[in-house]
Amino acid sequence: MSHFNYRGKDVKGTSFKGQDLTGSNFRDANIEGCDFSDCILHFCNFKDSKQQGANFTNAKVAMSVGVQDTSKADTTTQPPEREAREAPKADKVKAKKAKK
Repeated sequence: MSHFNYRGKDVKGTSFKGQDLTGSNFRDANIEGCDFSDCILHFCNFKDSKQQGANFTNAKVAMSVGVQDTSKADTTTQPPEREAREAPKADKVKAKKAKK
């Protein structure tokens, strides 16, 4: 996963075409004219960003907020399930503490 932070940045006209930007933050950013076509944009934040002319064609935007024009975006493809992490068993935790 990418998790880039573009909050408040001016990235006007930048091509992100085809990149995995999962979890990235574009809040309050200037993304006018940016190319997000074919990107993976799951869990991204686009709230209060300037988006005039931004291209989201075929971008996967599930679980993202603030995308103004999703008419050509893929809003149906869901992000992959996060791997469930098993909590350590109590007896293993006790054994580790006992070794110290």
